Amino acid sequence: MDPEGVRRLVDKGEGTTLDFKLDLREDSFREFSKDLAAFSNAEGGQILVGVTNSKEIVGVEWNSDKSARVNLEGSRCNPKIQPSIATVDVPKIGAVVVITIPKSGNVHQDVNGRYPLRVGDTTVNMDFALLQAVAKGKGLLPSEEIGPLQLPSASIPSSPKRRNPDKLRFLLDYMGSQSPVVREEALKELSRYTYRYKTELLPGFEDKIFGMLDDPKATVRIQVLHQAATTWSTLGARRKKRFGDKLVPKLISMVKTDSDFSVRGRAIYLLCEMGSEQAMGVIIDLLCNEPGTTFPQLGVTNGFRELVKKQSSSVLERRLFEEMSKQNSPEIQARFQKAVDDFRNTTWND
Repeated sequence: MDPEGVRRLVDKGEGTTLDFKLDLREDSFREFSKDLAAFSNAEGGQILVGVTNSKEIVGVEWNSDKSARVNLEGSRCNPKIQPSIATVDVPKIGAVVVITIPKSGNVHQDVNGRYPLRVGDTTVNMDFALLQAVAKGKGLLPSEEIGPLQLPSASIPSSPKRRNPDKLRFLLDYMGSQSPVVREEALKELSRYTYRYKTELLPGFEDKIFGMLDDPKATVRIQVLHQAATTWSTLGARRKKRFGDKLVPKLISMVKTDSDFSVRGRAIYLLCEMGSEQAMGVIIDLLCNEPGTTFPQLGVTNGFRELVKKQSSSVLERRLFEEMSKQNSPEIQARFQKAVDDFRNTTWND
C-alpha cells in the first residue's frame, strides 16, 4: 500500500472493516486479541496505527517488538489468527502501520475466551444466539432458518448439552500425522467441536494432548495449549482438578524451557487462566531472571486479569511489592514497577 492508499482508507472512516489507533502500547495490547478476533469473525479488515479517531494522520513510532507483539496476540486467539503488517511512510508525517486481518472461515475466541464481532465501528461480544448465527453463516453449523437477532449482552450463556464425541475419533489419528500442518489443522477442528461434543471422553484424548505439548513444531504447541485451555474450561470440578494437576507442571516447564516465546507467553497466560497457585511465582521468576532480549516479547503480565478472578488481588499485589523491595538492579526494579502498574490497571475497579 502507498501513502495515497492510506489516505483513501482514512477518508472512508472507521467501520466494519476499518479501525484507527493512535498507537499500540501495553494497555492497547491487553485487548488487541479481541480486535483481531472481532475482525476475523466479521468481514476481515484493517487497523491503521498512527491515525486518530478524528481521521488525522499523525504517524507512529514502530519497531520489531511491536510487530512481534501483534503476532503474539494473534497466536493467543483460538484458533490463532495471522495478521499481516505493513509500514507505509507518509511524506512529512511519518509511518502509518497497516495491520490486515483476514476474514476467517472459523469463529475465533480472544485471549479471554470471548467471541467478539465487529459491528459497524464498534466491537461486541457475541451471545449464544449470535454466535450460532455467525457459525451458520460460515457453514460451521446446519443452515436452518435463522430468526431475528438481538444485539448480544456482555457474556455468552452456557451452551446446550454437549454430545457424544464418537464421530470425532478420526481427529485423534490425524493429530498423530507426520505432517505438522495436518496435526495443527486436526487440533483446530477438534477445538471447533469441543463446546458441542465431550471431546475429553475420546479414548486416549488426554495422553494425546499431553504428548503433543512436546511437539517439535511451535505452531502445533500453541494450538495444543489452546485446546488444553478449552478442554479445562469444559470439565467438571473433579476432572478439572485432575487435569490441572497434570497440566500445571508441564506449563511451568514450557514457560522456562520452550524455544518459542509465543509458546512461553501462551503457557504463562494459561497458568493464570487456570488460577494456578504457582502462577504468580512463575511471573516473579521471569521478572527477576528473564534476559532483557526476550522479556518484552513474553507479555509476562497479560494474565493478571484472569489470575485475580481466581485469587485474592491484595495477596497477589503484596507479593509483587515484597519481591520488588528485594531488588537492587534498576532494570529489574523497572520491570516490577511496570508489573505493579499493570496490576493496578487490572484491578482499578475492585
